Amino acid sequence: METINPEKKAYVIGLDMGGTNSVFGIVDSRGTIKAQTVISTKAYPFYSHPLRER
Repeated sequence: METINPEKKAYVIGLDMGGTNSVFGIVDSRGTIKAQTVISTKAYPFYSHPLRER
């Protein structure tokens, strides 16, 4: 088992891919948000899903 070095900072990346918005964020080990962004999810009517039966 590896010990955690308090000198190193652990970060977690979170992704929420939604139908209206996609949200991305980075938090540290204390839960403090370090970076975040929201991108509007757009509909692409010309897009063909690769797993869709033809």
